Amino acid sequence: SAGPGEDVGFVAIKILKAELLRNFDNSGKMDPFAVLEWMSPDGSRSEISRTPIHWAGHMHPQWNHTSRAQQFFSKDMLEVQVLEKDAF
Repeated sequence: SAGPGEDVGFVAIKILKAELLRNFDNSGKMDPFAVLEWMSPDGSRSEISRTPIHWAGHMHPQWNHTSRAQQFFSKDMLEVQVLEKDAF
């Protein structure tokens, strides 16, 4: 629940694409995907969405992915990580 003076709303995040600066796959083209996490002021984190894998997207993945609407509070933060499928 929101505290006094804390704004509450809903937001949907759309991730179109990324321009990656380094290759983190030693065996060829990367298969990247993105993970979106909310970070609360108390340090807790929760994954809200992840994009599909862009097979052979390498340094220029395109996802055009929209997350479901999520409740947020004014002090929440969003973190986006781009990961490589083969790294897991």
